[in-house]
Amino acid sequence: MADPDESASPDAQRCYELIDVLEAAWTAGRDVVKVTAGVDQVFAPVLFAHVAHAVQLASSVAHLHRAGKGVAMMPTVRQVIECSIRAVWLEQYRGNVRAVVRDGYRQRKNMIDSAVAATWFDPSDDIVQSAGRILEGDDDKATSGRSFERICAELVGGERQYALYRLASALTHPGTDLVELYIDASETANSGIAFLTVPDFASADAWLGIAAQHALVAVYAWDRAELGRPYRTLLRPWAEEFGVNRTQPGMTGLGFQAANRAETRRRRARKAKQRGR
Repeated sequence: MADPDESASPDAQRCYELIDVLEAAWTAGRDVVKVTAGVDQVFAPVLFAHVAHAVQLASSVAHLHRAGKGVAMMPTVRQVIECSIRAVWLEQYRGNVRAVVRDGYRQRKNMIDSAVAATWFDPSDDIVQSAGRILEGDDDKATSGRSFERICAELVGGERQYALYRLASALTHPGTDLVELYIDASETANSGIAFLTVPDFASADAWLGIAAQHALVAVYAWDRAELGRPYRTLLRPWAEEFGVNRTQPGMTGLGFQAANRAETRRRRARKAKQRGR
């Protein structure tokens, strides 16, 4: 994965160039993809979507950085980190993919239930009824999935990625860290406070670099999963320059134990289903 502590990190122009390269490569000729036949059929679409979104988000970060909107880009930087690390986690823990899809449907049902409570939907509407039917049947548990902290805990080096995510979150949600960027001390104002309409965000270049790194990490997750490794040659020099490990990150002890428990649950569920036929 990315190493955000590299002292000689590439400058903003190189970050723009990397993001442009990733976006151009990713959007060219994606009609057909091939992954190993041994994975669940929903694995490729789910992983692909996470990686594609990470690349799109990184492109948006670059546009905001160019426009001098460093603080405004932080919610998008946080999303790049989240999509990227979730892609790596899915690549490593491929048995989780169906449970991740199911959890997405669960969140959709909760959203629709809220809309019913707000009287935007009628309980008899097809969209409300179908949301419940999709969740009927076996609940294939993942090792994690609902908690980004737990996802990071299952990947070697993931604690550093979670720390980055939390730092980005502090500059995403309304709160003290965000408020402090828009005020400064003033010797002329009666209140002693200067109100800044355009905050000075000194770490904007560093966060641009983090977004570029994580877009590269995401594309590597796909490249390792797709047969033929279509991006390997293109990505290698960028990985060396941006301090990104080209190999798949390992499982932590926590992740290994959780993966074994999850696989045991899946086997038992399959046997129970076969007995019930």
